[in-house]
Parts: sequence; structure tokens; C-alpha cells
Amino acid sequence: MKQLILNIDQREKVALLVITLVLAFLLSGLFKLQIINHETLADQSENNRLRVIPLTPKRGIVFDREGRRIIDSRSSYTVSVVPTEMVKGVTLENLSELLE
Repeated sequence: MKQLILNIDQREKVALLVITLVLAFLLSGLFKLQIINHETLADQSENNRLRVIPLTPKRGIVFDREGRRIIDSRSSYTVSVVPTEMVKGVTLENLSELLE
């Protein structure tokens, strides 16, 4: 069987071709991520965040030295709509029905 023997010029051309193909492959993947799939990936990025939910401590009732109540704990509720999690035409209508 005859072996393939390449001289220096042929080796340089083959190496340049391989490098060019690898760079073209990487650049096409980058183009796909940055241009073609931009909207989908941007939405995923916006929804992939940690949301801080404040927890208020339960302190109970506080009395002064004469036994009079000066602070009382009571339940309070906060309703908020996160714009990135809204479904257009559905979220606000359902919320308005629940809150009357």
C-alpha cells in the first residue's frame, strides 16, 4: 500500500484548511446563538433570576410597663405582578377576578 507523503507546502495548506473549517464552525454557532436564537435565549435569561421574597418576622403583641398594648401583629398581604412573568390578556383579568 502506498503511503501519502506531503511536503511542507501541502502540510501548510491542509493545516490552514482545517483551521479555517474549525473557525467557520465556531463562528456559525456564535451567529446562531447571537442572532437567530436571540429572543428565545433573552426570555430564558430574564426568567432565570432569583427573586428576593422579603419575610417579615412575627413579633407578636408588645405591651408597655402598665400593661397597655402598644404594638399588635396583624396579617397583611401584598399582591404584585412581575412584568416578565405576565401572560398578556390573561394575568390581569384573572387577578382582577380574584381580588374583585
